[in-house]
Amino acid sequence: MNKEIAKVKKYYDEGDEELRFSDPRKKIEYINTCEIVKKYLPIQGEILDCACGTGAYIEFLMQNNNKVYASDLSDRNIAIVTDRFGQHNNLIIRNDNALDLSVYPDNKFDLILCMGPFYHLKSDLLKKCMQECIRVLKKDSIAVCAYMPRQFVMWNLINNPVYKISFEEVMGLAENGYLKSRQSGFWGCSYFSTPQEMLDIANQFEVEVVEHCSVDLELGNFYDKVKDLSNEELEVLRKYILKHSSNKYCLASSKHNLLIIKKL
Repeated sequence: MNKEIAKVKKYYDEGDEELRFSDPRKKIEYINTCEIVKKYLPIQGEILDCACGTGAYIEFLMQNNNKVYASDLSDRNIAIVTDRFGQHNNLIIRNDNALDLSVYPDNKFDLILCMGPFYHLKSDLLKKCMQECIRVLKKDSIAVCAYMPRQFVMWNLINNPVYKISFEEVMGLAENGYLKSRQSGFWGCSYFSTPQEMLDIANQFEVEVVEHCSVDLELGNFYDKVKDLSNEELEVLRKYILKHSSNKYCLASSKHNLLIIKKL
């Protein structure tokens, strides 16, 4: 296994991914992602949830009698998915590497969610992952690719001294997309792209970009400012974010973006 991929696997095998959306502020990312993706859900189709984590999107994807293939690199994540959803007949769970989807034939899936790999893969591997997703996607079908822009992370780190990352390191990340000095944990296995880089990679394939949007805008830099909002107020904020999710001027500074492509 590639050394960089091994670091990603170790991070998730030792993590607590299942708690990611337990905070109502962070759940805005999840709800808005579902709101954006639901219009692409097939009916009685086959969907690949590539890097499914602990299964946050599985039940959402199984709507419309869809068959879902949930794959993940992490043994821990796969064990949790199996425990939570293993009883479903329309779910196939696999311990797969997003860089090698050779177990699947060309043109198999009606929809692909790739919600984790692009948080970690640097340019060449990022391209390889996108290429594999496009290969197993049916013609005229949709792949949803999530990524984290580096400009957001730059401001987040400057604003949060608790991370104890020097200004020089932060600016290196702003230029290169990763922290060269970190070898373990989240910061040691993460890559932060740019909207233009994602478009440039997609444009190397026979695809059409049908949507390029944010699911949470700059909210991640203001969690402490909205921590006292009521659930009703958070819902108002969520809807505002969704309404402005396609504003191209917000893409660089948002926390989580979706590049949605159609195979031609």
